[in-house]
Amino acid sequence: MNKKDLKKLTFLSVAVFIIIITLARGTAPAKADIELLPITDSGMESIELVLEQTSDEEDTESNAALLSGLSAGTQTVQVYLHATGKTVTLPLEEYITGVLAAEMPALFEPEALKAQAVAARTYLYHRLENGKCGRGGADICTDSNHCQAWLSAAQQKSLWGENYTAYHEKIQTAVYQTAGKLLTYDGQPINALYHAVSGGQTEDCAAVFSQSLPYLISVSSPGEQNDSNYQTEVTFTCAKLVSLLNSSFSKAKLTVSQLKSQCKIISYTESGRADQVKIGKATVDATDLRLALGLKSTLFTIQFSGDTVTFHVKGYGHGVGMSQRGANTMAQQGSTYQEILAHYYPGTTLQS
Repeated sequence: MNKKDLKKLTFLSVAVFIIIITLARGTAPAKADIELLPITDSGMESIELVLEQTSDEEDTESNAALLSGLSAGTQTVQVYLHATGKTVTLPLEEYITGVLAAEMPALFEPEALKAQAVAARTYLYHRLENGKCGRGGADICTDSNHCQAWLSAAQQKSLWGENYTAYHEKIQTAVYQTAGKLLTYDGQPINALYHAVSGGQTEDCAAVFSQSLPYLISVSSPGEQNDSNYQTEVTFTCAKLVSLLNSSFSKAKLTVSQLKSQCKIISYTESGRADQVKIGKATVDATDLRLALGLKSTLFTIQFSGDTVTFHVKGYGHGVGMSQRGANTMAQQGSTYQEILAHYYPGTTLQS
């Protein structure tokens, strides 16, 4: 038997062993897995090379290794679980599956889910390249106010109940059909910010985070009107609002009798959101006012009526980057995930 035949026989033996083990576990090998293993001499050389690379990858924990274009299946990420205070190591795409489950409704269109998977993966890569999360010594955490939300399989089962299997498979499909793909600008992973509902127009990054980024500019986001967070209202009595604002902004010195003249929006961003708000003797950022009052966005107007004040709010979230509801509308209208990402992150490149 010559060397070439010996290689083929060795490969067939390994393949048969993998299939037997897989069937013993009750699952069949995916079609994609079989297609990655062609029985050719060049295929055998490729397999040997991958096996050698995998051994090296397992010994490397630096950010450079995670960003070096290695096979997605061999990458891991350290995740700080915000709720428990523990740090766990997860396969990268398994982590992205948990993020997608937490960050976007499973009922959304497959192309919207794919766009969200790419955005979540890109956000992770950008985080790694520009400084890890740091909490618990991890790469990233599950606190949505700091990094990205994440749900374990058990949490998904609790959330979805009898729909768990269908929803999990749908989300997992979106993740693995985009495995390894991320958005770049000038060759670097972008800061792929996203939010729930824009209110019809996304916000420029500079207006919220004081940093201008060419791919995070204001773009239209039509078709969001049916979302429950497209328009919301929050009403306070004048006395309650005065109390809240004086507590949050010590320089305000508001009074109930003069509240109407003391509280008003004095400037707007280009997308129509409140920028600066006059609060008595203080001028505050609308983002700070939003946090103080629990408003869903800074796209609001203020209405005084008798002894009450109502904030009419559009959208949900900071408004920067991809609108998840807008992405779903685009998908419903036939857009691919590539087109969705190109719309919300203009000028970026989708690469593997």
